[in-house]
Amino acid sequence: MQENVLFVPGRVSLIGGISDLVSPYLSKNKDLIPGYAIAVTIDKGIYSNSKKSNKFIYRAYKNYFECKWNKEELEKEAKRGSFYSYMCGTLYYLLDKYKVSGIDIEIVHMDLPMKKGLASSAAICITIVKSVNELYKLNLSKEEIMDIAYKGEHLALSKCGRLDQTSIVNEGVSFITFYENEAKAQKINVKTNINILVVDLNSKKDTRKIMNCFNNALPFARYKNDILVHDVIGINNKNLVTNSIKAIETGDLYLLGTCFTKFQGLMDKVSIICDELKAPVLHSVLEDEYVQKLTYGGKGTGSGGDGSAIFVCKDKDSEELLEEYFKLKYKMPSFGICIKGK
Repeated sequence: MQENVLFVPGRVSLIGGISDLVSPYLSKNKDLIPGYAIAVTIDKGIYSNSKKSNKFIYRAYKNYFECKWNKEELEKEAKRGSFYSYMCGTLYYLLDKYKVSGIDIEIVHMDLPMKKGLASSAAICITIVKSVNELYKLNLSKEEIMDIAYKGEHLALSKCGRLDQTSIVNEGVSFITFYENEAKAQKINVKTNINILVVDLNSKKDTRKIMNCFNNALPFARYKNDILVHDVIGINNKNLVTNSIKAIETGDLYLLGTCFTKFQGLMDKVSIICDELKAPVLHSVLEDEYVQKLTYGGKGTGSGGDGSAIFVCKDKDSEELLEEYFKLKYKMPSFGICIKGK
């Protein structure tokens, strides 16, 4: 029986992550500014084997899930709001458009933390689409793969944007612009090595709740807090992303760290719309004096909340010292990313 071995990476949103939520609303409100973000693909992700089946079967370590292979059952499972909903929603769209039969997929290894703002839900959806694409020789383009994964998450009641799917399919560090029905990524020229530390805050966050709160303020500002949301994900976000690109291209790590800190300040302001964004664990590490000494700035990643934090470290030694510090003092695992300069 044919088998397929696949690796799909996660991503880290360096800055601008939440702005992708404006995409579906741009034609409804011409005053909205397209979303802008910078993201980097990481070497942690999902490793899977897959083979053809007459149903949907998912295996991961001791977890097992199966679903009958028809649109009604897949749609019903997609709307349950569980972890498996993402996959069922994605398979629903594949079955609807391509009439493929089922898939038996086994996750053989996963070193991508779940629900930590590192695109784990997008990674599993991309894993599903790529596996079906290769098993059934659909010859899907990157754009089609991203679009199906995006629609699958939405059927699973997740009002996500298009950032995660785009950065997972495109390697390296990219500047991404979010239009109404697509996202376009451009490679950024990196002047000097940038040492980023990603810290798992060992807490929890409700990503669906955060995204629902932002979506409730779109496409038009009906209340005072909605105006704040539009400013944060609109012109303020655009300016910070633009300055971050300049920092990366010129090797100005101090400027990049400052942009991180300012972006977190914007998220703090908009936390009035959602308690999840208050993120007490995140702020406890951002305000740590030792952490501040070894970094140029930091912020939450993903949609915000107590998922993960990222820091612009002053150098490689600072990154290693911080990794050990978070392990010993906070019992928080972390890993470094070196964005290589030319």
